[in-house]
Amino acid sequence: ADKTNKLKIAFGAAFDGFIYAPETAIYEFQIESDDGATLQIGGETVVDVDSAGGKTTTKYGVVPLQKGFHKIALRYFQTGGEAVLNLRWGIKGTGLRRIYGNELYH
Repeated sequence: ADKTNKLKIAFGAAFDGFIYAPETAIYEFQIESDDGATLQIGGETVVDVDSAGGKTTTKYGVVPLQKGFHKIALRYFQTGGEAVLNLRWGIKGTGLRRIYGNELYH
């Protein structure tokens, strides 16, 4: 039996809401995806990964944010095979980490 985490279907997902920036700074965002994903902050595309074909790709983007809430939109598509999606952020130069649930709002 095949025990890998490979999917035989294609799908997409959309996440919309707000992210809370704890201080005014330049923030770095990272997406790791094996097919494709985009991240928009305040309507501006910050990271765009297009790697349809199954190769996991990591891309970065930076955006200045004022302390407070900012509109966030994450789009992801999966064309089959392994599914990979990781989103990380941090103040530029301080390292990246996963976004915690208490930093996202809707």
